Amino acid sequence: MPRLVRRRPLRERITDWFNIHDWVLWISEEIETRDWDSKAYANPLAFGLHFMLLIARANSGNGGSGNVDDVFGDVPSGTGWLSYLVRLTIMNTGI
Repeated sequence: MPRLVRRRPLRERITDWFNIHDWVLWISEEIETRDWDSKAYANPLAFGLHFMLLIARANSGNGGSGNVDDVFGDVPSGTGWLSYLVRLTIMNTGI
């Protein structure tokens, strides 16, 4: 009789698949195992990320709310999904 092996629950398998640290490790291993020169991919990648950061920061303004001097960030602004994604992109690119 074959040995019975218990499968992990579906929730655990899905959360493991979406673990960002595994993906980063995989990308790092792929880069290190190839015979790529560091400058061959580092410069275009850095340029692309800096450009994405500039575009995201330029589009995350206060939405043209007039002459409001928002020193402490107390002025309510629109909370749309695009604004959320832009701010998330800025945070991730800044890290």
